[in-house]
Amino acid sequence: MFSQKNKSEYVLEFTRTLPKSKKNVTSLYLFPPGEAEHLPELLDRTEWNARPIDFRYRVLGIPEDKKQHAEQSVSLLSPHYETLRSTWLASFQRSLEKVQYQIQQAGLGEQQVGRLLLLLRGFAKRIRTNVSSEPRQSRYQRQLDVYFSWLAEQSLLALIKNEGWADLPETAQAELKAYYHEEIEYRKAQGYLKELDSRSARIFYRMQLYRRFLDRYILLKPDVIELGNIARRSVKAFITTLIMSAFTIFIFYYRDSGYSLSIGLILTVAMVYALRDLLRDDLVKVLTDYIRKDKALWKLRYRKNKKSPLLFQQFLWRSIISFEQLPESVKKNSGKWFFSAGNNIFFFRSEIDGDGYLGIEENIEESIEIDFKPFADLLSSVKTPIYHYDFNDEEAEVGTHLIEQRHYYNLVLVTEDSQAEEPVKVQRWKLTLTAEGIVNTLVGRVIEPSKA
Repeated sequence: MFSQKNKSEYVLEFTRTLPKSKKNVTSLYLFPPGEAEHLPELLDRTEWNARPIDFRYRVLGIPEDKKQHAEQSVSLLSPHYETLRSTWLASFQRSLEKVQYQIQQAGLGEQQVGRLLLLLRGFAKRIRTNVSSEPRQSRYQRQLDVYFSWLAEQSLLALIKNEGWADLPETAQAELKAYYHEEIEYRKAQGYLKELDSRSARIFYRMQLYRRFLDRYILLKPDVIELGNIARRSVKAFITTLIMSAFTIFIFYYRDSGYSLSIGLILTVAMVYALRDLLRDDLVKVLTDYIRKDKALWKLRYRKNKKSPLLFQQFLWRSIISFEQLPESVKKNSGKWFFSAGNNIFFFRSEIDGDGYLGIEENIEESIEIDFKPFADLLSSVKTPIYHYDFNDEEAEVGTHLIEQRHYYNLVLVTEDSQAEEPVKVQRWKLTLTAEGIVNTLVGRVIEPSKA
């Protein structure tokens, strides 16, 4: 099952641990609102058409029940040293996000503060003991420690700014502030202040750079292959051959008829070339799409690094489909405000196929990022004033509400495991989008076909 979080104002991220199966299929259906009937045609002219969704895969580390002495056996070797600690960081960040989500849902309490401090202290102890003195590993360790220190600071300050901070017991507040001051003193002792004492924007971009450096040891490297180039070139050559053959027959017929060069002939030749240029691109697209209907558009081959053996292949589909083409389990979850006429459903499919990653002990995290910026750009940022007045209150004044344009989307994720006995899993989210980004994301109730 996927978990969802808002990565930025416009980007949603869905993550899960990749099942240990030879073939995994993930299908994503995005249902636009009824008033956005021609949305697919509008988005087809934007960057959405080139790169609608990003897939990322990172190694999370060996599961707890299979660790044994694996960590000790590779702890002093490179790049295993860096890879191991990067997997620690990835697992820590997932645990940190879970605690932050609990605080967001249940409110700030003494129990949540205790969990956060326990998590931070545990990870700090883990990465700050048995530190290697090898120069390359020392540089890596410094960047990991600086990034964690900044991440811990941001987590603690976010709690202090939380609305429920004033209601916390004084003991919990004192414990949190004490750990914060401990972290600041540790920075001074290690000489980290130069990297973490600057303008907020500068620190943020530096930490993002550190994160990319730390992630490069665990992110799987894809080789992207665009499928259909041979079909496209063949169609292009066929159309050119067809048009030029007809043109050649016409020229020979014209010559044998005894006609001489004239303005009419020159214009005819020019129009044939103009017609070829006018129709070629459209004909190539229509015929290629027809030949490659229901076939994958991209193939990605994933490895731990460029010299490692292949772990798995991923095939990606993208199309605009109609309501009648949907599976029954998806139709029931299309949403109340969806316009069901025409081809206006965004459909994406990912199929993972391979035996290579089944033999490795590490867990692999799958991350799907969807950028809604092209959708938001089509909305108006103008806020319309709406006036209201309470007739029952004689002293009441005329009030004003500023109404902004909003679109409501339904997003359905369907996951299938071809070799497992578990049934197909359906998940649903309801999104509210404005010109400024995603303002609300709710987990929707999944309607089973048998219960409709």
